[in-house]
Amino acid sequence: MAVIYISSAKDAVDIARKLADELKSRQFEILGPVESLTTDADRKELLNKTSGADGYLVIVKGNARPSEWQEREWLAILDHATVMTKVIPLVVGSAEPPNFLKNWQHLRVPDDPKRWPKFVEVISGAFQPSRKPRSIPWRKKDLQERDQRFEEIANLARQLKSLGM
Repeated sequence: MAVIYISSAKDAVDIARKLADELKSRQFEILGPVESLTTDADRKELLNKTSGADGYLVIVKGNARPSEWQEREWLAILDHATVMTKVIPLVVGSAEPPNFLKNWQHLRVPDDPKRWPKFVEVISGAFQPSRKPRSIPWRKKDLQERDQRFEEIANLARQLKSLGM
């Protein structure tokens, strides 16, 4: 089960909450949204939990300057995000991702409720563990052809050796 941290401004909490519910129903563990945190101790505890997240969703709505809390959240995400960590900026309306998110591919939150299920499916798929390739056993015919080819190579090597090469 992947652990996903959701960061959002107060004006995007409704979207964050809806997305969190959808992802929980798909067996993801969700950290955030954080609108209910009132004390600095609660916020610090949550920021410490960001290190355990497998990925991050950062909801950006409007182009207003982020709050002090949001800036701390973003710094924590940057501290914990690695090359292998998924960070997906989710952009609402005409907003643009902040500079620190420009390196990651962003998704636009759909205005049309009919597109919401596909949107959640894409996010869910991005955080699914990658499947290991299936190992296919050799067929008897393939093994025989391989052995025959090795024998041909060995014969050629013996011929070259007998010629002094």
